[in-house]
Amino acid sequence: MKYAIIEDELLARERLEMMISRMFPHWQNVYSGESIVDAVEFFSSKPEVDIVFMDIELTDGNCFEIFRRITVDTPVIFTTAYDEYAMQAFKVVCVDYLLKPVNQEELAAAVEKFEKMPQPQKEQIGDQLARLAQMLQPKGNKRILITSGDNFAYAELDSIAWFELEDDYVFAILRDGSRKMTTHRSLTRLMEELSENEYFQLSRNIIASIGSIDKVSKYFRGRLSVHLKANTRELKCLVSGTRRDSFLAWMGS
Repeated sequence: MKYAIIEDELLARERLEMMISRMFPHWQNVYSGESIVDAVEFFSSKPEVDIVFMDIELTDGNCFEIFRRITVDTPVIFTTAYDEYAMQAFKVVCVDYLLKPVNQEELAAAVEKFEKMPQPQKEQIGDQLARLAQMLQPKGNKRILITSGDNFAYAELDSIAWFELEDDYVFAILRDGSRKMTTHRSLTRLMEELSENEYFQLSRNIIASIGSIDKVSKYFRGRLSVHLKANTRELKCLVSGTRRDSFLAWMGS
């Protein structure tokens, strides 16, 4: 079995290779890389490789950019330190994922899943990886429409600290502290247009940008108290216990 590792952390790469060589002594490592550029060059050469272990965050960006640039027909097992990635789409369109630090039991289970994969499914790997990359494509909206009476204007998303839902209207709080009515009526619909890296829906009524968060504190019953600030305007919002872990993961990613 021939395999490749695309991982930007040297120690993680060496640890995974050592684990594979110990568990599967007949496997051969034919390539190691650490960037999107490396991976695109590698796959462009049409290598003879059976499986690839790939970190999600590489030296020059997110690995899904690889599948937007080039068709990859080789099964991929992703490795990541961020569980929120795995929650999105992996189980639908790829072999498996491993959370770091990788352990032997999970590695063995992922390899077994790969070995049992039906041939027709293997032949669809290229389409599946391309679909995954499309599903996780960063959202491209740069501005949002705002209104005042009969007039319309726009606000750059970079200028917005947070959004508030009030009486079925969505208001944008700008970083200068001003409050503008938008043409949106739903935070759920609005969230579909925003970058999930930059914005998080704290509650039913609030979507906050990462730059607006001034302070986060523990609160009763596993909740979090989040203090937002935009110039002289301030707002305190509670994040429920069920959203606590997702919020903290988002803050750290």
